[in-house]
Amino acid sequence: MATEIGLIAICNTTGSAANASLYHDDDGTTYDQTTALMYAQPIPANSTVWVKAEAFGFITIKRGGAIGIQSGTASALTFTAYGITESIAQ
Repeated sequence: MATEIGLIAICNTTGSAANASLYHDDDGTTYDQTTALMYAQPIPANSTVWVKAEAFGFITIKRGGAIGIQSGTASALTFTAYGITESIAQ
């Protein structure tokens, strides 16, 4: 099985800008500049940024892989991923 992500919403629920990072690692354990899809990007106060995954050719998370997220300011940001799960022949 694999999960394909098509859209990610990043919502800043605070009155100040906050940085967001988004990572994709097929091994599921490394969340740093080497696996960054988006790194330390400012999200304006009280706003939502939509990350369209087709900009990356869609994001396919293989078995054992993972998406990682990071808010530069405590719990200022929420991240919501929208996608579908599909079978992939092994």
